[in-house]
Amino acid sequence: MTRAALNHAVAHRHPPPGVIFHSDRGVESAAYAIRRRLAALGFVQSMNRPREITDNAYMESFFHSMKSDVVHGIRFTHHAELARSLRSYIPYYNGMRLHSGIGYASPVDYEARTTCPNHVSTKPREDPRGSRCSPCGR
Repeated sequence: MTRAALNHAVAHRHPPPGVIFHSDRGVESAAYAIRRRLAALGFVQSMNRPREITDNAYMESFFHSMKSDVVHGIRFTHHAELARSLRSYIPYYNGMRLHSGIGYASPVDYEARTTCPNHVSTKPREDPRGSRCSPCGR
């Protein structure tokens, strides 16, 4: 499942070499096949050292949120059911869920503001005329 998610992200986002791949210390994330694929892409893998939970705080925070929002209290009877829930959570987490660490914006909104030269602030900008930004369409 991890390698399929990685390949999906690479195919759709086309990230450049040097991307940091944050993961937990799970069996799949530490597997040779994942490490080999990350190296082939030029990605840097980031995971906690044993008993050092602050090494990878962003990923740990994501997994905590995902488990709290989706997994806790639910029994999945089939792998496909769990996969469906996780696939629907990622667009919510990235596109709608507000994150305090980035100015109570969603990651999608934050990325748009920080990659467009007209949106470099971490706070949303409102154009009173309602016009759109030509580089990013916001």
